[in-house]
Amino acid sequence: MNTDLLNLYQKKEPALQDFRQYCTQILDNQKITIMHSDVLDAYWATGKKIAIVGQEPGNWYLAEWEKQIPTVADSMGYTEDFLVNALHLEYAPKNKFFEFIHEYSSNVNGHNANSSQYSIDSVYWTNIFRLCTQKRDKSRKISDENVLYTQYIDQHQTLTTELAVVKPDIILFLTGPNYDRFIKMIYPDVSFTELSKTYDARKLARLYSKDLPQKTFRTYHPEYPGRYDTGLWEPIMQELCAYS
Repeated sequence: MNTDLLNLYQKKEPALQDFRQYCTQILDNQKITIMHSDVLDAYWATGKKIAIVGQEPGNWYLAEWEKQIPTVADSMGYTEDFLVNALHLEYAPKNKFFEFIHEYSSNVNGHNANSSQYSIDSVYWTNIFRLCTQKRDKSRKISDENVLYTQYIDQHQTLTTELAVVKPDIILFLTGPNYDRFIKMIYPDVSFTELSKTYDARKLARLYSKDLPQKTFRTYHPEYPGRYDTGLWEPIMQELCAYS
């Protein structure tokens, strides 16, 4: 367990728990959980360290939260165990998000994408929003409420510090263009430009900011309806790998 991440989360936790309760009231008494990321020990010895940034975790850790609120350390351990299983070859094809990560991290580090042995090691996974609203298909999300997402980013976001701790060589935002507004709130100087002549910046962008590594990219969330089903998956994967 990474002690710098643990200390970061523990420092932020009391205020974030209060905000979670506030969001519960605003969002029709939904169950809301909090994600705490961790990094594997093998990450530091990998070839190219990759940070994957998603939107917000879906249906996260709900069974345990319904019993009792876990400690930050327990929650980080859950994330680590989940990621190990999620990027395993037997599971990844069942989830487009983790299948994409598995294929990308394997290709970038020159490993066989048909083996799960190495894709796990090089990945740190986090999200723009660490609060997870349950049953998101039937209810509002934190990111749907202007007041809530502004308050979260202003007072509770930890993405900048997390990335400073894990020092990735590559950052890949699998958030799609609709979340660019949140990235701009976190990194006010960020710009989005075409990565290549093949796709416009809405589909595939390189991000420039003084606080981001040179190899920072943004593309669609792999489970976004209709995007990768139309044949974009492999071409975008090839473009990303070529510039990574």
